[in-house]
Amino acid sequence: MMIAMMTCCQDLFGQQSASSQAPDDYFQLGTAYFRQAKYDSALAVLALARQAYTQQNDKPGQIECLLQQGRILAEMGQLTQAEESLLQAINMSETLSEDTSRIHAEVLETAGELYYHKQLFVQASENFDGALARKKALLGEVHAEIADIYRKKSLIAFAMNDLPEAFRLAEQNRKIMEQLPAADTTLWADYYLALGSFYDRTGQHEEARDHYERSLQINLNVRGEMHPQTGRVYLNLSNILRIRENPLHARTYAEKALYIFERTYGKRHIMVGSVNNSLAILDADLGDQAKAIVYYQNALDIISEKLGAQSMQVAFLLNNLGIAFGNSGQPEKALELLEQSLEIRK
Repeated sequence: MMIAMMTCCQDLFGQQSASSQAPDDYFQLGTAYFRQAKYDSALAVLALARQAYTQQNDKPGQIECLLQQGRILAEMGQLTQAEESLLQAINMSETLSEDTSRIHAEVLETAGELYYHKQLFVQASENFDGALARKKALLGEVHAEIADIYRKKSLIAFAMNDLPEAFRLAEQNRKIMEQLPAADTTLWADYYLALGSFYDRTGQHEEARDHYERSLQINLNVRGEMHPQTGRVYLNLSNILRIRENPLHARTYAEKALYIFERTYGKRHIMVGSVNNSLAILDADLGDQAKAIVYYQNALDIISEKLGAQSMQVAFLLNNLGIAFGNSGQPEKALELLEQSLEIRK
């Protein structure tokens, strides 16, 4: 993919060196690829941008590249590499003599995203609060970037099971977007997806489904079928349909989500593990314990690698896997797994 991207750049810009091109052009192209979920291409072009900024001794430009690389790597689940990019950006920002308010705001927001992916929600919230305060001072109260930080903060509140706060922050997000002259429609797609999740958690399944379907329509129209956000909507719709309708119908959406995640993130991403878990639950509902066991084992392998063998998610997977073995007539294996699950939850 990276070799193909370099060839593409040569086709677009000829055989000139990175320093002979405007690095901002490279940065904007890399950002565009990021939004399209073309992660390898985005990283390749951002590497060119950073090279060009370095040759021009433009430290703020280099920092912007490092931060964008960090966001992409975090989204891809490569959290160690993402943290390395962030630390490089922080170290470089400390050497700047000019006003760095904007850069510090971006550093804090990127750190918040990284902590969110690492499920360190308190640290994520603190960094988003810092980014929000700085960006409000720079951009004012009504701005797309301000709205999006409120959405991210609402997801943290949701992850910490503070649903009233999650709804309050989502409402702040909505109010700002309604005041924007031409809000990016993807902001609305992400808002509907987040709010659908909140309704889902509170048992308001029809409201959740309505918001998921609104998000899906925008994502399909703007981002396309193969974008990870489209995959997330498919996965959430699958969970709703499992509860409200036929598991076979739900399974179709889960399979779509798996196809998207494996092709955009690779087969070891945490979202692939999440979909494997959903498929296992659906197959268990359909009475196919053998398939359920395979999907639970796939999910357990990925989730334990990404979140650690002692995480609560692993405990729940061990519990469900044990039940599946029990239902398939293997009580000894079931007991072993259930005991492992209980040990983690002590």
